[in-house]
Amino acid sequence: IVFLYNRIYTLIYVKNTVLNFFWQITALSFSVQLATFAINIHYFHHFPTLFPLTNLLAIPTAMIVVVGSLLVFTFSIIPFAAEILGFILEKWVNFYNNSMLFLSKFSITSIENIYLKSIYVYAIVLMLFLLILFIESRRIRYFKIFTLCLLLTTVLIFVDRYRCTYQQKLFIYDVNEKPYMDA
Repeated sequence: IVFLYNRIYTLIYVKNTVLNFFWQITALSFSVQLATFAINIHYFHHFPTLFPLTNLLAIPTAMIVVVGSLLVFTFSIIPFAAEILGFILEKWVNFYNNSMLFLSKFSITSIENIYLKSIYVYAIVLMLFLLILFIESRRIRYFKIFTLCLLLTTVLIFVDRYRCTYQQKLFIYDVNEKPYMDA
C-alpha cells in the first residue's frame, strides 16, 4: 500500500495545502483499493464503486477517532473536559455513520455478488506484484510473466464459466421421509 501510495501521489503535484490534503487521501484510497481489491472481493463479494468519495470522509474520520479517543483518555482526569470531547467525538462518528448509511442506499455504491475463487485471488496478487516489479525495474521479463499469468488466469476463468454453464445438477428432496429427485 505504501509503495503504491508513493507512486500514485507523485503523479499529480498540488500546490494548495487544502487540495493537497484531499489529493493525499485520494491517492491513499486508490492504493488501498488496488492492493486489497481481490481479497475484499473474495471475502465480501462486492466492490465499492464510490470509494474515492467515501474515503474522503472515512480516512479523516479514522484519524479523528484515534486522536479524539486518545484525548478523551488523556483528559479523563478532568471529567468535564473528557465529557465534552467524548460528546464531540460521538457526534462526529454519528455524522459519519449516517453519511455512509445515506450513501449505501444508492444502487451505484457497489457492485454486488462478485465471487472469486482463492486461486484467482492469488493470481491477481501475483500479477499486481509482477506489474509493480516491472514498473520499478523496467525489465521486460516481469511484464512477460505478468502477461502470461494474465492469459492463464483468463483461460482458467473461461473454462470455469464454461463448466458452470453446461453443468447438470441432480437435486434429491426428502418429503415426508420419501426421496424425490429433480434434474
